[in-house]
Amino acid sequence: EYPDALYAFGNAPTALLELCELVRKNKCNPAGIIGAPVGFVHVEESKHAAKPFKGTFQGDSYLINLAINSTANNVGLIGFADGKAKITDVQVKGSVRGASNVGGIVGNATAGVTISGCANGAVVNGTTHVGGVVGAAACPVSTCLNVANVTGTSNVGGIAGSTDESATICNNVITNATFINS
Repeated sequence: EYPDALYAFGNAPTALLELCELVRKNKCNPAGIIGAPVGFVHVEESKHAAKPFKGTFQGDSYLINLAINSTANNVGLIGFADGKAKITDVQVKGSVRGASNVGGIVGNATAGVTISGCANGAVVNGTTHVGGVVGAAACPVSTCLNVANVTGTSNVGGIAGSTDESATICNNVITNATFINS
């Protein structure tokens, strides 16, 4: 029962951001938060004209429980981040499964995005470009933590599955995790 209920979100970043604001103001204390089935945005199966996340997501280190099981690309709490998106202090646990560009926090992050202070405790599975924090990164990823297993067939990593020449990955920690590049 509100305000201590279990909350479930699909492709609803505005609703999740509002919930984070209520938690930050101590107006609710959810028993759990479930993101399903495919993360925030840019899921080919939902709408081919979907737009990437370009805002600011300040998680205030609130722990989000994910249960994402998808066959799509660009899968994570935030599926696809672009522009000047800023994702900070987000913590997740649970599980995330997708095809390519799969991460616990962000599936695919382009140049201009900033990811910092995030922690992944979700088991992450995919095929290619699979990372604990971000699947495919073309952006700075700093002071992040991964403590969960990450599995894929190629380009698998604890923090980022793959990076391009514009990415900087620094001051991150990986602990108690297994990476399987099958």
